[in-house]
Amino acid sequence: MRLILHLTLALGLVLALACASGAPAPDPDTRIRYYSKRVQEDPRLYPAYALLGEAYLARARVTHDPGDVARARAAFEQSMAIQPNGESLAGLTALSGFSHRFEDALSWGRQAADANREDPHVRALLVEALLGLGRYGEARALLPADGVAPKDFYTASALGAWMKANGRLDEAAKAFQAAAQFASKESVKPLVVWARVSEAAVWLDTGDLARARPLLEAVHREAPGDRFLREHEAELAQKEGRLEESLALYEELIRSGGSPEAHRAAASLARRLGRTEEARRHFEAAERFYRRILDAGEIYSLESLARLYLDAGVNLEEAKALARRNLEFKRDRSAVGLARDLSVPVPEGKANPAGASPSHAVE
Repeated sequence: MRLILHLTLALGLVLALACASGAPAPDPDTRIRYYSKRVQEDPRLYPAYALLGEAYLARARVTHDPGDVARARAAFEQSMAIQPNGESLAGLTALSGFSHRFEDALSWGRQAADANREDPHVRALLVEALLGLGRYGEARALLPADGVAPKDFYTASALGAWMKANGRLDEAAKAFQAAAQFASKESVKPLVVWARVSEAAVWLDTGDLARARPLLEAVHREAPGDRFLREHEAELAQKEGRLEESLALYEELIRSGGSPEAHRAAASLARRLGRTEEARRHFEAAERFYRRILDAGEIYSLESLARLYLDAGVNLEEAKALARRNLEFKRDRSAVGLARDLSVPVPEGKANPAGASPSHAVE
């Protein structure tokens, strides 16, 4: 279910804001403690609430914890209640994208764009929301025309995501290369790593392992412990048939506080290796977490839970119901593909073809 764009956009905003304010290094737990203290000291300090929301969102991106999603939302909303501000509007846009409420993301993003129409970060978040809704033409209208180079990290990242979604792989790879160069100029190593791994993912996701492997190896030499890198190294090992190694990598990610997605991947690998008990343990861990998300009133695990059941060949009627509901919120290729894998009819208008012409521009 990975939309690679949303894994980095909020991080970039956090880094920029933290550097501007002299705040601590961008570790989510450290930032949560720091900004929680700040708002306790001054309950009217609306910028601190915005940064607290970003910190909770950053942690949720790793753990998928619905509690952190709720805390992020509350912090952004409290900041807005004290003083409407662009940082919280952008934060609510990013949070809505992460939680698969893409229509809400468009609403918040348009308000953020009204506050600062030239902000490339906000424009990129709008692109992410439109991609999640399968509105590829409208997303393209927000990006540089063919032959026009992006001028900043966010635009390059969004362009890479759009190109990848539309099968324009060489252009996607070049866009992520540009994003890495922008991040390098600003000396923001985490974003350099993200962009370079994203370039490798262009080829990894399409099965061109010969092009993905050297790119991941190059990043490994510089940032061997990066979590985003390790996830893709596990995926590469799986696709190359190194199943034992791939499973070990996913279990390493789980031990360091991994998301339910790592459990889902581990369950599939353990089944393929004939490790029935391990497969059951990982399956149940993923299922519990996905259901906890749904029980909290969130919807961002609908697709993953349906895919978990489909991969295991169990609870297929429930998987169909989950896939149908997922289409109410998310209509990209992944959502439509899951529905078709489960023989769920896709309502007309919800299977927007990549590259479709926009019905109207984002206002």
